[in-house]
Amino acid sequence: MSSIVCGIDEAGRGPVIGPMVIAVACVEEKDLDSLREIGVRDSKELTRAQRQTLYERLKKVLLYQDYVIVSPEEIDRYVRENKLNILELEKIRELIEKVIEKFPDKKIIVYVDSPDVNAERFSKVLKTSLNSDRVEIYAKHRADSTIPIVSAASIIAKYVRDREIEKLKIRYGDFGSGYPSDPRTIRFLISYISKHGEPPPIARKTWKTCRNIIRELKKRKLFE
Repeated sequence: MSSIVCGIDEAGRGPVIGPMVIAVACVEEKDLDSLREIGVRDSKELTRAQRQTLYERLKKVLLYQDYVIVSPEEIDRYVRENKLNILELEKIRELIEKVIEKFPDKKIIVYVDSPDVNAERFSKVLKTSLNSDRVEIYAKHRADSTIPIVSAASIIAKYVRDREIEKLKIRYGDFGSGYPSDPRTIRFLISYISKHGEPPPIARKTWKTCRNIIRELKKRKLFE
């Protein structure tokens, strides 16, 4: 039985605004070297223009790619129950199940950039949840910077998230990167919450950033 190798990674786990995107990228095992040849590496080390260029190149090299967009609302639902890693596991399983269905005659080797501090535990839980003897799972930390096929998935996830963020900016205006460390993001949230009394639908309400802004605005109102 011939093998395909897949990588899975996410973009946007940490931002306070916007979705998280989880992507899978697959190649024939014999074509792995082609990823290095086109310069694939961790998306965080690339500019937006470089990611776009590599994304277009990857479409010609990859055997299969797919992604799932996870909304802030769904993220909040899981975070309230302290189950963000479970959410990622469920979405990753869905992506792998599609690969299994698409390639019924292939052995499937999957490398995942582990969201769990215990990568071995994540591997075992994911493998058990799949219930397939054709799949090997290897969850690793920093896989996006050490395993090219995971880097490819990282590029796809970041490219798709960038695209989704641009769509949101057309509707909501420029809110920056969406990360709590971005002053433009904080200014946007303060302005929106001051005006509407709650965070925008595109924000993760369970994030400490939103909770702190709401608390500070309530304090100011008390002393006005």
